[in-house]
Amino acid sequence: MVWGGGKTEDDAKLALFDWEERNARWGTLFVLAPGYPKIVRSDEYAEFNKGFFIVLLGLCPSKSSTNPNEKPVTAAETIDALEPNTYEKSVTTSEPPGCPSFQAPEPEVIDYSVAEPPRVDKNLRVVVLTGIAEQQGDFASSKEGILVIASRRGRAGALIEESVVRLGGEYESQARLRSTEVSSGSVKISWVGASPTCAMLNPEAEVFETVTTISPRLKVSTRESKHQRVHCNWEQESSLYEHPLVGK
Repeated sequence: MVWGGGKTEDDAKLALFDWEERNARWGTLFVLAPGYPKIVRSDEYAEFNKGFFIVLLGLCPSKSSTNPNEKPVTAAETIDALEPNTYEKSVTTSEPPGCPSFQAPEPEVIDYSVAEPPRVDKNLRVVVLTGIAEQQGDFASSKEGILVIASRRGRAGALIEESVVRLGGEYESQARLRSTEVSSGSVKISWVGASPTCAMLNPEAEVFETVTTISPRLKVSTRESKHQRVHCNWEQESSLYEHPLVGK
């Protein structure tokens, strides 16, 4: 899996810096196998064009079958959704596999590449990851959250601007996705939040229905439609989502 590179080693070093900066901005979602990322010469693999320096994020086993309509489910596919200029190439090598993985359990990934209104000359790309948990060192909170990563793309898919929005998933708050849709070139994300979350010290919780909209210019707006305080059953925190306001 190739993140980027160029004709000189300095080009590859810039691409490597970009990977480290982007992964940190995304909340360090991904963990690479030992030894990755690394800069290699393209000449090391017969299948690549010669004379380049490239940044490898990993060597993943080949898929036995591919369904183009299937949602991204692996870390490698999710990286590709977040950065479409990343690419994969089948190679013949004696090196052992070393594929990227998620820092936390694999989220569900919803990937939108949105055709925008004529008045907007750039592309909007929105990737929604659900089931994200807060990461604190070696400890991953069980609080459920949503991570939205939106980007504006220019010619040849070049990144112009990127926005990262976290909905719940942090200490004492959580969010569960209800639906997503594209409307007038924007992506609308309907979700249900709870804060504080139920615990032995929290006899009640605030439950609210919310719609977060990402516009083609990456403007983020949030509108809360319903709000209610509910009694906690802290032995079964998921009961928050079974409240009539929320539904199952």
